Amino acid sequence: MIDITSIEKKYFDMFGFIVIRNALSQEELRVIEKEYQLGFQRTLDHHSEGYDMRKQFNWSNLNEMCPNLCDLPSHPKILKTVRILIGKKIFPYLCNSNNFNGPATEWHTDQNQDIDCSSVKVAFYLDELDQKNGGLRFLPCSHKEPLNSELWDFGLKGSSKGGIDDYESKSGVPIDQVPSYNSVTNPGDMIVFNLKIWHSSWGGGTNRKNITINYSKYPETKKEIESLKKLAIQSKQTMKILNFPMPQFTNYWESLIKNGPNKEWIDNLDEFGFYEENFSQVGVS
Repeated sequence: MIDITSIEKKYFDMFGFIVIRNALSQEELRVIEKEYQLGFQRTLDHHSEGYDMRKQFNWSNLNEMCPNLCDLPSHPKILKTVRILIGKKIFPYLCNSNNFNGPATEWHTDQNQDIDCSSVKVAFYLDELDQKNGGLRFLPCSHKEPLNSELWDFGLKGSSKGGIDDYESKSGVPIDQVPSYNSVTNPGDMIVFNLKIWHSSWGGGTNRKNITINYSKYPETKKEIESLKKLAIQSKQTMKILNFPMPQFTNYWESLIKNGPNKEWIDNLDEFGFYEENFSQVGVS
């Protein structure tokens, strides 16, 4: 079991991200890779062209086709880590597989500028990555104010439209020229980062594979509640833009949660509007 030290917790709070080595075993990775490929093929059967500069494909893992990935949000190591980092009362609202085939990912945050709630992304890359072949790049402390807003004002948010030569950014600074922390990861390593932190990638090749889970802390204030509802809207809009082949949630996943120790997740997702309108149409096949 992973034990986050007080120093690591302080590191995460200050810099906005943390890399935890060997969080998943080789056996777990073997099964995950197999299920990943099944989901990828289903996505390619749905559409064959990746999204914009990233050449990105995305699909939900919360279905019966990939039972191990479907259960990943409940993984004891992951849950323990996230609860230490952002609080005991949390719930997952996304669990996706992603495939990248473009040369870069533009600088961006995973929360819109008007959203302010305590949420994180957990990422597992299934390839060996560094600063030269598509490893994640972070701007440390950029989840904090005033730096977060200053980077929006600076114009760092780029566009993923077109190719790398068409990269647009008001700042005028190329992706790889922004001073940053460059992640070096191996399969099994776990990256956890605040959704407000600025991040990107550079130099990636084809078929870069990762698994991501988004968790949010249960809100405690009116402002946090309103932000979380906005995050739910953003989440559903993003899935539509990225052309997900099926809804995020299924009856199969819901039945697993209802019969497990985290039954409150179902109510949490419903309370803040994370369920898609067509959720009820997806049954166990």
